[in-house]
Amino acid sequence: MVKSAAKDKRDHTYRKVYNETYSLDELIEPSEVTPDAETWNEVKEEDLERCIHDSVEVKNGEGHFAGDIDQLAVIEWVSDMPRVKLDDLVYDTIKEALENGYRPYKTGNMGATYRIHEMIEEGRVEIPNTARNRARSLVKSAMADKLDPTVDEPER
Repeated sequence: MVKSAAKDKRDHTYRKVYNETYSLDELIEPSEVTPDAETWNEVKEEDLERCIHDSVEVKNGEGHFAGDIDQLAVIEWVSDMPRVKLDDLVYDTIKEALENGYRPYKTGNMGATYRIHEMIEEGRVEIPNTARNRARSLVKSAMADKLDPTVDEPER
């Protein structure tokens, strides 16, 4: 169930970012990417790739999707946690288990996610880099896919 929740959140986040990003052809002319190019098919591939990369980095730096990245990263983190019986751990509470990367069986997906968000706000835990990097990568991919005027909308 958690893996399904993570996939659903990934798909939702991708669609949201994709839909809230403009394609380069809505923002600039082809000649601004490759001088003398009159159409997007005339733009040099390496120029387009550089322009898309730079645009994604700028947009990512603006932090417009930072909340989406954090929310997805928490879901990624929870989905990666090993499921165990609380009785088998040295921790006395569900919060302690979650803080240390274990998800007790009796903790539902929403409950674990809620508690993790609480602990982040309290400064007790930080989202692991692996989960944050996966979330950030998905957001960057959605932006890059939308920015590219030579590619049709991907199926997701």
